[in-house]
Amino acid sequence: MGRRNLAGDDLLAERGLSRRVALMVPHFLVAPHAVAGSDLVITLAQRVARAFATRLPLTIHEPPLAIPRFAMHLYWHERRPLDPAHQWLHQPLLAIAKEL
Repeated sequence: MGRRNLAGDDLLAERGLSRRVALMVPHFLVAPHAVAGSDLVITLAQRVARAFATRLPLTIHEPPLAIPRFAMHLYWHERRPLDPAHQWLHQPLLAIAKEL
């Protein structure tokens, strides 16, 4: 199976280090369940890690390297900005995003 190159891989490579991938899962939200109670490690957004740690036997640690922040975007087709269904979905999502 192919190996994805992630931002963290570049940070490690700069220091002459690399990851050893022990497990690949189809979606990142499966990974906390897979590593719970094991000696495996996963890097997650802090908010996601905290939510899972309330339900699973996980320990949260600060990463040894500074990990760059990432942005999330909401896209929709330009023909639909006034569509009531789209506005129904967009307005609450935008309000929640502004609070974060």
